Amino acid sequence: MGGTDSLRVHYGLLLGLNKSWEVTNVVLNQDAGSVTITVEFADLSGVCALCGAKCELLDRLHEQRWRHADTMKFETILVARIPRVNCMKCGVKVVDVSWNDTHARFTPIQ
Repeated sequence: MGGTDSLRVHYGLLLGLNKSWEVTNVVLNQDAGSVTITVEFADLSGVCALCGAKCELLDRLHEQRWRHADTMKFETILVARIPRVNCMKCGVKVVDVSWNDTHARFTPIQ
């Protein structure tokens, strides 16, 4: 496993991502004092946030950003496009993501 691959795996483990998500990019900007981690939904289906049914993916929302606690002295930013599913029972729903939970250690960036 190369350096870039191991860095993506490292951040995936630190973020506690489940198998549906993968880290696709990590950018360290020393001048700005930040590390930006991009994650993508890797599955072809998702789970309805209301009823828990496995559903077909419909699309992905616009790119969103969240701030996490600093990594050493670097501001840590998570970037993702959250998928939506088309649930036969509940209609179109956004997939729940662990870092967007009320009690998660991430803050949405406007």
